[in-house]
Amino acid sequence: MVIVHMGGLLCSELLEERLMKLVANEEQLVRVCSVQHVYTLVTQPGGHEVPVGYVSPVIRDEMVQLLRDLTKKLDCYSETFARAVSILDVFLWTVKVRVKFLNCLAVTCFFIAAKLEEDIEHVPSLDRLVDESECGCSSVDIQRMELIVMQKLNFNLVRTAPLELLQIFHTLATINRMLQLPPGLTASQHLRRVTHRLEVILCCSQFLQFKPSVLALAVIGCELRLLGSDWLATLVTLQDKVQVDGALLSVCWEHVSSHYVAMSTTL
Repeated sequence: MVIVHMGGLLCSELLEERLMKLVANEEQLVRVCSVQHVYTLVTQPGGHEVPVGYVSPVIRDEMVQLLRDLTKKLDCYSETFARAVSILDVFLWTVKVRVKFLNCLAVTCFFIAAKLEEDIEHVPSLDRLVDESECGCSSVDIQRMELIVMQKLNFNLVRTAPLELLQIFHTLATINRMLQLPPGLTASQHLRRVTHRLEVILCCSQFLQFKPSVLALAVIGCELRLLGSDWLATLVTLQDKVQVDGALLSVCWEHVSSHYVAMSTTL
């Protein structure tokens, strides 16, 4: 999604309308994925181990990092990476996947995401995708997997992703003058920095327990605190717009804050 800064009340109203649609879509996904899946079986106290040979949280995280590297290598949008991760995770929620199929599945999710998010002329060809990803599968394998993914997800490939919510929160904070940036740092530059941090967080399966809106709010809240502005009041204002549970946001906040400390040495 490309955020356009139109200015004025109209822009804010349009963004809030889009925000409500994304949150409604998010709630539908939560109901669909309410059963225990491969991640909760491992991360919940007393949960069972993932059967040998199937995708575990650690393996998932390694693959998502590879997708992030592939995004950079192909010079694709961050939206493509976020969409690919969203499709991959929903599929893994739906189907237990053997590790030997994960490379092909992940690259297929990336290919689908690229067709949804990239300009037509910038969508990588299957041959280039196979070559650059070193996935070990063929173009035909990806085409077959693409059909499987679409069928398993009932052709509903556009799910609510944290990045689009983050973009909207950031734009609302900017046009309503709630974002106090230091001299020399533009809103676009700041959004790129926040997006980079969200990408790192998406590579960690522990955040799958949180809805996209909760995760996006926690990230923007940490950024606001770093800026030293009246971050708490701004966060509460944004929280009210999506009716996020305060206790859940607090838990997510703690996880994100810990990640921010770790990322501060590399950013």
